[in-house]
Amino acid sequence: MNQPTVFDKLKLGFMMGGTVGACLGSLIGIYATMKSGPGPRGYLASIGQYALTSGATFGFFMSIGSVIRTQGTENINKRDIAVLQEYLFRKSIGKPEYASLYRGNQRQFILSEKNL
Repeated sequence: MNQPTVFDKLKLGFMMGGTVGACLGSLIGIYATMKSGPGPRGYLASIGQYALTSGATFGFFMSIGSVIRTQGTENINKRDIAVLQEYLFRKSIGKPEYASLYRGNQRQFILSEKNL
């Protein structure tokens, strides 16, 4: 099965963000028009402008965030993964001198200071 392209991720992030932003913009627009009146353009145009502006803004940022967040780990080599796992493991047990002695199921790499 093929992985989605960057453009597919961008589209999906924009659609999700645009939908959420349009819903929130509609709610904010309804509140604003109820509070201060619709203005010269009318109710529907005022609420629509809030919804489109909020949807476009939130969709833009969500599309960028989804592309950044879903970058794959295929470019990370095994040594970098091992170093990261060792750091997280040492942080979880608190004492670095005991980290290389632990042999639990949750660790994939048993490393000591000299192997890094």
